Amino acid sequence: MSVVLASQKGSVEMTDPMELVERLSYSAAANRGLGRDGLVALLDEAAACIRELVDSREGVNEDLYQAVLVAYRRGATEWTRLNYPQWFNAIVAGREASQHADRGGV
Repeated sequence: MSVVLASQKGSVEMTDPMELVERLSYSAAANRGLGRDGLVALLDEAAACIRELVDSREGVNEDLYQAVLVAYRRGATEWTRLNYPQWFNAIVAGREASQHADRGGV
């Protein structure tokens, strides 16, 4: 089964993460039937899935930051201060245009 993730780069088709979790959670004895090549392929697929989820999360965090910035600029300063203090401090200091390493910590 595949899922499609929307990101800023377009749609990416990948294996459903929960399907991978189920396949990886089998005991070592059950996975022995896959053989070395099968296990390597399964792990490669899992790694690709994780990379896509991380990329998607980063895109969502960037979208959220931009939405918070718009809200702040439209007068929601107290809401921004209370809900996103790390971004509020950067916005007030005039650093909103720079890339913030702490954007993912929401």
